[in-house]
Amino acid sequence: MAPGPIKIARIARRCVVPLYTPLTLDDLSKILKPYDCEPISHAHLSAGVENTNYRVRTRGRLQDGVLTVLENRDLSSAEAYAGLLARLHASGIPMPRIWRRRDGGHVSVHRGKPVIVSDHISGHCHDVLPSEFLPVAGRALASVHAHSSTDFLPDPVVRLGESDLQHIDSFSDSTFSSWLLEWHDKVCYVTEDDSLPRGLTHGDLFADNMIVTPRRDVVILDWENGANDYHVLDLGMAVLGLTGVGAIFDANRARLLLEGYQSKRVVRLSPDRLLESIIYAAVFTAYHRYLKHEIADRASGKQGYYREIPTFVDSLIARWSAVF
Repeated sequence: MAPGPIKIARIARRCVVPLYTPLTLDDLSKILKPYDCEPISHAHLSAGVENTNYRVRTRGRLQDGVLTVLENRDLSSAEAYAGLLARLHASGIPMPRIWRRRDGGHVSVHRGKPVIVSDHISGHCHDVLPSEFLPVAGRALASVHAHSSTDFLPDPVVRLGESDLQHIDSFSDSTFSSWLLEWHDKVCYVTEDDSLPRGLTHGDLFADNMIVTPRRDVVILDWENGANDYHVLDLGMAVLGLTGVGAIFDANRARLLLEGYQSKRVVRLSPDRLLESIIYAAVFTAYHRYLKHEIADRASGKQGYYREIPTFVDSLIARWSAVF
């Protein structure tokens, strides 16, 4: 299965999400007809930075749906992604159920763009996950890593390739370029050690990719970076995404996350290996943040946003010993 477009992970910051694809009720009627339901009302959801999402209330379904226009995928990639979501949900992963069309497929097309629909999950999506839910998030990630089948999973997404590394030399911020290359050279081995456990990974476990339900469970959203990858690297991305207070690493938040993870999945975590996995995730994130906001989309209003990552890494290194 070919991976889809990279989802750019980010340290928590609320932003205005653009509406890429406006949809009317007439549009929704045509899209939802193969799912045997009729829209009553819809509302744009300010969640996700890559796709367009609507909450839809319908006749014919007891549960509201979330309609997602996959802005950066072609039909083949969308069908592979939808198949992945369906198989993961069927295996018991805490995630929304994707809707099936009457013909057995999952993907519709609107004006050349693939569309999927999944259950709307009642609950709250936090900008910064409250500390009390960090053990819950850790247990949820452990349940992902306990998934045994890997034959249908895409190749790893959280990687910087040779072309990415060559591109770094062209960045106008030479201090940042040096930082990226220096740290990549130090920690890239974490993506090459076949002795490490691997399997299903999420690749982007940040607060805005989780719903805290009224039952105080966590449901994981947005599997764009889901892959067959190293568990410790995925855990490192979660530490990056969930343990910062602003751009500063918080050792207590990390302890809560890791305690939850290890209560569900008893594994021996090497503090050094995990630290270097967090730093690799940070380098990956910082690179794509610079690419997006300093080069591709300078109208985003988030210039300089990438500088939070080196600050986070500095505080991470200084405070890491307090976690264990």
